[in-house]
Amino acid sequence: LQPYVPGLRSAFAALATCDAGPPAQRIHGDLHLGQVLRAGREWFVIDFEGEPSRPLSERRSAHSPVRDIAGMLRSFDYAARQRRPWRPEWARRCR
Repeated sequence: LQPYVPGLRSAFAALATCDAGPPAQRIHGDLHLGQVLRAGREWFVIDFEGEPSRPLSERRSAHSPVRDIAGMLRSFDYAARQRRPWRPEWARRCR
């Protein structure tokens, strides 16, 4: 992570000056690579019902869009580890 330290510090410093996070909005709620389809040159996000184990009232309420971003980043990390678990340098490059 050493090469990313300056950028991370800068990002965290910028966040510290914010009064609030991004505005709450309706989000996907269960965003990961399994919810994305590719057809030709187009990409489609599917299954907008949210995390099925959550109550409908919670899935329909507004949340930070950062939750969907975190879910997709976690999915990328998982995919990188599954593709070539015996080659950690490959997984690092894919993250």
